Amino acid sequence: FFILAFLLSSTAYSQTIISDYDDTFRITHSYSFGRSVGSYLKKSKYLADYKILFQSIWEGPKYLLSSSPSLLLKKIKKDLRKNGIDYEKFIARKPKYQFDKKYKVKKLKEIITKAQGPVLLIGDDLHKDESVYKEVKGKFPNRVAAYYIRNSKNMIKAPHRYNYALDIALEEWKANRMNLDQLSDFVDYLIKAPLKLINIKGYQCPILNLTGRKLAIITR
Repeated sequence: FFILAFLLSSTAYSQTIISDYDDTFRITHSYSFGRSVGSYLKKSKYLADYKILFQSIWEGPKYLLSSSPSLLLKKIKKDLRKNGIDYEKFIARKPKYQFDKKYKVKKLKEIITKAQGPVLLIGDDLHKDESVYKEVKGKFPNRVAAYYIRNSKNMIKAPHRYNYALDIALEEWKANRMNLDQLSDFVDYLIKAPLKLINIKGYQCPILNLTGRKLAIITR
């Protein structure tokens, strides 16, 4: 019994992660063209808790999808390298395409078809991520294990909606796609991370209180 319990707690679960980039991983103000362009000219602001989950806890291939035009790809990749973020592939919108629902569904299908093991989809509620992910999960019910949508403008309570990355981690742990060691490591990262609250107009910026310390969702 004790050997089985140890194996269950220490086995690392691996899945393919397909994450939206704009306003899910990094604040780009994609709802406004002017503010979006400006975000690339200023210091990057990543959603800190999600960055930790993406980079330090999740194992397996990780893909980033962006509505940003491909002409910004070089700068985006440089910024990701600077922040030590590893990923399998970064997909940016080509100038001739609008990053609409059909285009996003097409790109997701290409990745999921080749993926090994379960797939997780992560996005936000500023655009069409939720409807896109619902459609894709319907097409690949046995491949897409779950999708999660960040509450940025509408604070909706639902298993697939999240305010903090810890919400995702807890759901993944309950679904047995994250073991207790991974969950504990994530909480430990959060406690030790140098985070502070930054108020950004137009964004919900909730504070999570862990072991008496306030943790914001955005890095310096």
